[in-house]
Amino acid sequence: MRLFNEHTLRKVTSLNGTWRMIPDNENKGLELGYNKELPGDAKAVILPSVWNFEEGLFRYFGVCWYEKDIVTETENILISFGAVTGYAKVYFDGELLGEHYGGFSAFHFTKRTTAGKHRITVSVDASSDAQTIPLPYVDWYHYGGIIRDVELAELRDAYIESAHYEYELSPDLHSAQVNAVVTLYSFSDVKVPLEFTFDEKIAAKTEISLKQEEKTTVTLGPVKVDNVRLWDIYRGELYSCGVSTDTDDLLDRIGFRKIEVAKKKILLNGKEIYIKGVNRHEEHPDWGFAVPAQINKRDIEIIKNMNCNAIRGSHYPNSRIFMDMLDKEGILFYGEIPMWGFSADRMADPVVLERGLNMHREMTEQYYNHPSVVMWGLNNECATNTSEGRKLCKVYAEHLRKKGGNRLITFASNVIETDICLDLVDVVSVNKYIGWYGEALSGWKKFIPWLRTRLADAGVPDKPIILSEYGAAAVYGYTSFDEGKWSEEYQAKLLCEVSKLCANEPGIVGTYAWQYCDIRSENELNRARGYNNKGLVNEYRRPKLAYYAIKELYGRIK
Repeated sequence: MRLFNEHTLRKVTSLNGTWRMIPDNENKGLELGYNKELPGDAKAVILPSVWNFEEGLFRYFGVCWYEKDIVTETENILISFGAVTGYAKVYFDGELLGEHYGGFSAFHFTKRTTAGKHRITVSVDASSDAQTIPLPYVDWYHYGGIIRDVELAELRDAYIESAHYEYELSPDLHSAQVNAVVTLYSFSDVKVPLEFTFDEKIAAKTEISLKQEEKTTVTLGPVKVDNVRLWDIYRGELYSCGVSTDTDDLLDRIGFRKIEVAKKKILLNGKEIYIKGVNRHEEHPDWGFAVPAQINKRDIEIIKNMNCNAIRGSHYPNSRIFMDMLDKEGILFYGEIPMWGFSADRMADPVVLERGLNMHREMTEQYYNHPSVVMWGLNNECATNTSEGRKLCKVYAEHLRKKGGNRLITFASNVIETDICLDLVDVVSVNKYIGWYGEALSGWKKFIPWLRTRLADAGVPDKPIILSEYGAAAVYGYTSFDEGKWSEEYQAKLLCEVSKLCANEPGIVGTYAWQYCDIRSENELNRARGYNNKGLVNEYRRPKLAYYAIKELYGRIK
């Protein structure tokens, strides 16, 4: 689902709604023929959803099978999944169509078939081990299911798989040159016209020859855009773009902006900015990861009302419609893959390295056109103070610099004292919980100015610094005259004191408070109610005292 129609020529049918589902506790579904037909006791479920809210499955993290019958009118089809947590195998009429690993990115499969009735079956494995991303032990909940939209497209011989809009702004930022980089796939040898439309006007067109069952990438343009309306904070200036053949099309929206670092600062469109951010999990206690668009929209309204200009997508790619909303509202986004808490030995595992790299490939591919994405995060709280961690970060950083577009590169370090990867990034992001774990709250007054000394010692004195996580837990409704831990008063005091210190420290260019809302957690240590209670609002988006305190403070920071 997007905020706009991606197609006018292509026939697309939503496969959301009723499917049949059954858990496979012993992972014998294939042996039992589930790929062809689920047993009679399979129950009806509504997609997108997580299975953990079905009776008896709250703490089930194994395999479930899903099944839906469809009817097609054409021979060529495309089946798309917005996201499936975490390892999916897709069957078509009982035969394996394809498989996909990674729970927060979209994927699709094509099929040449016959018109008529067919069956789609999906095996979803939400288990985790030492090689999975994320790991078994994380500070959020391992919801399993088909969590985003499922669609069926009926195609002709050729279809447009993707379109990236690459642009270069003039030095004065008044004009731009735009190219459409288009990838097409064909079911047979054909010659098709291809047209690039910018701002609802034809910008370029050509004719290309496609070979059967091969992908072809072609660049159209450049087209010059004068008097550019720049995309900026709270000013979501967007342009419509599209590419089409005689039988297929793909539409999108882009925004022109320039993000860069210079002299310990972040510049957006040549002007210094201060990031007033919050970390946000795309999670809800009634929906898990399958957050409805209405709740995403309300979250943005609440966050914007708090005077935030930035959101960190902790710790995984967020839904496309949420990104569309950020584009429209002019909110900055920091995106990352769910690589959290990896030790050196796990970062050295070639399976982990490749899985993470592929997640970066999918993230950059699918979110390339979103102007709101201004930072890519390599990982979060991993062993970046080791040679194994450095090797992995270098591979990921090289990919992002080559394929990530005009974005800054960072990662969130919780080992800043000994980190050896700081030279690989544009922005140094630091996670620290002084005043909650270990040290007393007063420790922040020494730590914040020490960060600049640390960067000088590491040989990167001119890199800007972001405090990417800091916070304290508060149980909603618990108040205390003495500002005791777990009280709303103590949470508000810590967040405000740290935010003020950062705002007044040269070289620190922003903060992402941890976190927007309370979320369910797999971590039972220090997690009252089974939740990470560090939210500025509770799990149902009711504000704590910290919400109003940060709103007032962020409102005064320019």
